[in-house]
Amino acid sequence: MGNPFRGESQIGSDGIVLVCDINALCEIRAHLGGDPRSDAPLDEFFERLASGDLSIIDQRAILAAFLRNRWPGVTARIAGEVMSDHPGEVMPAIRQAVQLAMPEPAEGDPLGKLMRR
Repeated sequence: MGNPFRGESQIGSDGIVLVCDINALCEIRAHLGGDPRSDAPLDEFFERLASGDLSIIDQRAILAAFLRNRWPGVTARIAGEVMSDHPGEVMPAIRQAVQLAMPEPAEGDPLGKLMRR
């Protein structure tokens, strides 16, 4: 089972855990390309994730990045197999992991959960 306080979610009952951590975000940032000094591609990723406008290639790359925390040797091919085995479950799990990793700060707590660790 995933740990929601670490930005973890789970796909199905197979125990496949996704982790949205800094390493995964850096990997996604590299996948999206653009100026390496700018995080604008991540902002675009969050907007596209919210709108559901991610290509299947992007979905597979994001899933692979989120799987690598627990499964370091995962490849794009393995991520694609997970997507095939769990249709309809991957994107909700990705969205949940992102939401858990980066919750909206509570009123009066502008730094959010990071300062509470």
